[in-house]
Amino acid sequence: MNSRFSVGDLTREIAVIAGQNLPFLIVIGMLQAVIYTASDMVSPTTTIFVGSIVALIFDYAVLQRLLGHWGERWRLGSLFVAQLLSGLGIMLGFVLLVLPGLFLMARWSLVPAFIIVEDNRSQESLSSSWTATADCWLPIAIAYAINAAILGAVLVGLEVGQDYVADFPPLAVSVTPNLFTAVYSIVASLVAVAAFRLSRSEASDLDNVFA
Repeated sequence: MNSRFSVGDLTREIAVIAGQNLPFLIVIGMLQAVIYTASDMVSPTTTIFVGSIVALIFDYAVLQRLLGHWGERWRLGSLFVAQLLSGLGIMLGFVLLVLPGLFLMARWSLVPAFIIVEDNRSQESLSSSWTATADCWLPIAIAYAINAAILGAVLVGLEVGQDYVADFPPLAVSVTPNLFTAVYSIVASLVAVAAFRLSRSEASDLDNVFA
């Protein structure tokens, strides 16, 4: 069943989930940033390959923890295929215009949650997420846009800093982008989990009303 919630509802739910898991999220974010930075020091090819694998594993681990659902087995294959399919559509949306990309990000934001909690396969999770976000995609899209804007501002700031500050710290150039990329990934997971919990809660409330 579809559900509706506001940006404020989503923000409060994110704050609750983050507060309950703060030490875990800090450790995961720092570890992820260290791995990204270490792979940067090897080669660009290694960064892309290692980064993709690390992102997939860390995303799954974070989502499991935030959802509080520990399945008998990890569905990394289903998550990989679902993210690949949705990623291609989202990328096309961003190439055409930014707004279609944000719209698709929001509509498919619950894909990992449906894979982990409902044990959906990749294509089934895409369909489930599309249905569940029919009436609540806008708050999710706004949250994703703010998250991306903050990351973009940091990356642009680093570029400007290197151009206009003579002794810009090399460590800041290498570590800061990876740290904020890790934070971006964690915040994106928080948005997805909060939206999933709200959609399930709203749907349950409506079922009780009409039972």
